[in-house]
Amino acid sequence: MLSHQRKNTLYTVTLLTLAGTLLLQSHPALAQISLSGNSTGTVSVGIGGGALFSSGTNFLTALVTLLTTTWAQAIGVIAVVCLAGSMMTGRMHVHLALSVIAGIILMFCASSIVSGIAAAAN
Repeated sequence: MLSHQRKNTLYTVTLLTLAGTLLLQSHPALAQISLSGNSTGTVSVGIGGGALFSSGTNFLTALVTLLTTTWAQAIGVIAVVCLAGSMMTGRMHVHLALSVIAGIILMFCASSIVSGIAAAAN
């Protein structure tokens, strides 16, 4: 294996390990949170009331909330910082940069896209 390939592999393994560690961390207070939605589209957060996995709707609502709030913003910021770092060192690949930026745009616009498609279908 070439030297730069070893470095890329090491960087990839390091980033995956860091991302896995962040995703697998649990916070004791979050274990008691239950999210529930109603017909008006609002989400209410209750502590200790119902189980998060009591129904598919609660789980999916919690997943959407997780993927469109602070966690997603933090991951997006980290991705952009990594792109900036690779750009500063002259190792940024345009295809990777466009993929990351498109992924961030799709992540935060996903609910609007789905809502628009659902409205057009009705």
